[in-house]
Amino acid sequence: MKPIDPVSAAPTAAESAAPPPVVAATPVDASVVATTTGAVDDPWLLLEEARAALRWAAWSGADAVAFERFATPALTMASQAAPPPPTRADAPTPAAAAPRRPNPGLALTDRQTRIATLHARIGDCERCELNRHRRHIVHGVGPLNARLLLIGAGPLADEDGAGTPFAGEDGALLDRMLAAMGLDRDRVFLTGLVRCHLHDGADPADTALQRCTPFLRTEIDTVRPEVIVLLGEAASRFLLKQPGVAAARGRWHTLLGTPTLATWGLPILRQQPRRKREVWQDLQTVMARLGLPR
Repeated sequence: MKPIDPVSAAPTAAESAAPPPVVAATPVDASVVATTTGAVDDPWLLLEEARAALRWAAWSGADAVAFERFATPALTMASQAAPPPPTRADAPTPAAAAPRRPNPGLALTDRQTRIATLHARIGDCERCELNRHRRHIVHGVGPLNARLLLIGAGPLADEDGAGTPFAGEDGALLDRMLAAMGLDRDRVFLTGLVRCHLHDGADPADTALQRCTPFLRTEIDTVRPEVIVLLGEAASRFLLKQPGVAAARGRWHTLLGTPTLATWGLPILRQQPRRKREVWQDLQTVMARLGLPR
């Protein structure tokens, strides 16, 4: 397991205001927990739980980890779209899971051409009222053969200024989340429902969503990820037709034929750190689906 980076693991100002969290293996009412996935008699599963708790501590900024031997299985996601992740008997080893699997369909050069054509098609977009408030059009970024694709609502002030998705404090939090998964931005594709500045911080209006949806669809169809993660209420409501994250969490959905999981958005995690426990459960489910070591 990689050592904890004290810089990337540093808590945000909002998180520092609360008492230091403690990571626990039992489902207690605390802001930071790690759940148990197997019987206490299996030392391999106990090691898996300890590793998961330490990864969570690195992300959340916790300065202590409490780990109990607890026999109740953790929450598991019911799959609607595809078979559940492999069991311990046939799970890939960390060495086997490390190489990126080639996605079917387009060659990489063809994908690059499609994205370049998409950007040209978007141009200096004035298809909705959001263009009046933007500094930059924020396109999706990342490898075009990424196995994991993340979708947020769209650019806020930091993203509009930087011209890239998930910047500022939200971007720093996302970087810690990816690091806890053993990933970084160079291995995932990041995008949003809309491309222009959500200047009032509200979810995108229906007009903006309808205008930008073809662009998002082209990105998904070009990258063809193995898993999509939706971050926040707007993505769950618009793409999954669910009332929100609370209704969409806990099971797999299908988006353009791709297994899709919904979880809480980054702004709410900074406002309500207790939600990080649920997000970490979701991220572990994604890691299992992708065969990433936990």
